[in-house]
Parts: sequence; C-alpha cells; structure tokens
Amino acid sequence: MSVARSLLPEADSPRTVTMVLQSSTATTLLVSSFAGRDLIVPAMALAVLLARFEDKETIRAEISRRFGYDLQRTVADIRPDYQFQISCQLSVPESIIAFLDSWGFEDAVRKAVSLGGDADTQAAITGGIAEAHYGLPAAMVEKVYRMLPRDIRQVVDRFNEKFKV
Repeated sequence: MSVARSLLPEADSPRTVTMVLQSSTATTLLVSSFAGRDLIVPAMALAVLLARFEDKETIRAEISRRFGYDLQRTVADIRPDYQFQISCQLSVPESIIAFLDSWGFEDAVRKAVSLGGDADTQAAITGGIAEAHYGLPAAMVEKVYRMLPRDIRQVVDRFNEKFKV
C-alpha cells in the first residue's frame, strides 16, 4: 500500500489545522523517504480535515495557498494529456481536483479513476477526501462490510469505535 493511501486516516484524529499539519508531517517522516513527502501527506490530511467543515472553494484556496498546487484545473482539463505517474507528487493535485469537480462520493472516485495514471492511489486519495465531505452511501458501506472476512470486520468495528466513526 502506498504512503498516500495509508495515511489518509491521519486527518481524522487531530482537530485543528496546525495539529493535522504537524501530525501528518511527523508521521510521514517516520515511515517514508520519498522526495516531497513533507508536502504530499500534509496536503491530503488537510484536504480531509477541511472537507469535513468547509466548502469546496475554501478547500481549493487553502490547499493551493499552502502547497502551491494549481487546483483551478478541472478533470476535463487534465484528462486529455494525463499519463501514468508513479509519483504521488503528480497524483495528489489531480486527486484533489477529482474531488473538487465532483457532486458525490461515487462521482468523485469515478473521476479520479477516469484520469488513468496511478488510478488506484488517486481513487484512494479522492475517496478519503470525498468521504469526509459527502459521507459514504449507506448501501455501499453495507454491501462492502458484508463481503469482508469476519476478522477484518472486527478490525473495522474496533477502528470505528475508537475513532467514533
């Protein structure tokens, strides 16, 4: 699992912007050595936190201001020339844009996948942000939960209890 996908829950614990940025940066430094890591995970974590409380234009402006990402583009702008990029540095802004262009959780994930590129990572990043903003469709949650093995359902239950999900 990529660092980008594994650290999205980081934004769910701290409750302030400063705490999210400090916590996500510290976590990233401990578990990863890729160049640019000091921007990527904090940008994702902050996007998740802001998605819980802010409108999309505030999220776009704040992430652009803090991390220098060009978030004025749309999925339609990106799609024609986008190619596979293994680097999270090139996937994170596009993942955020897929969320910003969306009208719901499933639409956000579909837009992320439609870009191609590192689609599974982009879908995971976009999905984390979209879940924070839109929530998850109950029918989707129930269906996936029923498909999980019992031991994994127990892990999910403990996580949900601990983090009041």
